[in-house]
Amino acid sequence: GASAAAGKLSLVLMLLAGGAGDAMSKVFSVYGPQILGDAFLFYTFLSAFALCVLAAAVKKERPHPAALLFGFVVGIPNFFSARFLLLSLETVDAVVAYPTYSVGTIIVVSFVGMIFFREKLNRKQLFAIALILLSLILLNI
Repeated sequence: GASAAAGKLSLVLMLLAGGAGDAMSKVFSVYGPQILGDAFLFYTFLSAFALCVLAAAVKKERPHPAALLFGFVVGIPNFFSARFLLLSLETVDAVVAYPTYSVGTIIVVSFVGMIFFREKLNRKQLFAIALILLSLILLNI
């Protein structure tokens, strides 16, 4: 129904926005002065915060202080993830850095889901994770 279509559209938009954001990291690593890496990340995260505030204003929602705190706490590992990605792009080709980054995300999210949320992975999902790991190994040979 309409809910499933909205979910699929959200997934596609997330894919496009995430890809565009990651592509900007590569553009910055090639053309931007490396000394401004922290400023680049600051403005990236500030822009994301501003977009969230704008979305809340459009929906006429007022964020709960706990939600703001949670967003800040979640932002800390995201900052370091983005910072380490920028650092890796200085010495590693993007064709290796981005898949490694993505595989790391898949593995960490899968294990967190299994450990903290007691999610069970079926054989097909475990096989898919094994294939993802194999592809990363082959990419780095």
